[in-house]
Amino acid sequence: MKQLINRFLPIIKYICFSGMTAVIESVISLLLINFFGLSEVPANTVGIIIGSIIHYLCVTRGVFNGKVNWKTVSVYVSTFIMGMLLQNFVVWGVVKLIGSSLNENLRYLAAKACSLAVSFFLMYFIRKLGYRMVSESENKEA
Repeated sequence: MKQLINRFLPIIKYICFSGMTAVIESVISLLLINFFGLSEVPANTVGIIIGSIIHYLCVTRGVFNGKVNWKTVSVYVSTFIMGMLLQNFVVWGVVKLIGSSLNENLRYLAAKACSLAVSFFLMYFIRKLGYRMVSESENKEA
């Protein structure tokens, strides 16, 4: 049982950190929508950027056992850009699909949930590969 837990501990931690930052992203985005009048995609982008800075610091050390340096930043930023584009596309598509059948907050939250579900595992496995490549190159240099 302990081996099973240890095997899945990194993804469990990643889920926890991702959940925490998803809440932060969503709260920031809803504040921007409700108090500053931004539409869903720009508000989502700002929320993602702030949440991703927090997420990078948490997952680099807490999940992938990496160092906070320019190499891990480059892995994270490149996957961040892919993830943000994917999430914004999904948010836009779901908002268009739902239309005005829900109020603005519920429509955004539904779109955000869909965007997170789509991008979560893809970003985890791409980042895992990227961090592994960085770690292996650092071990060769040492």
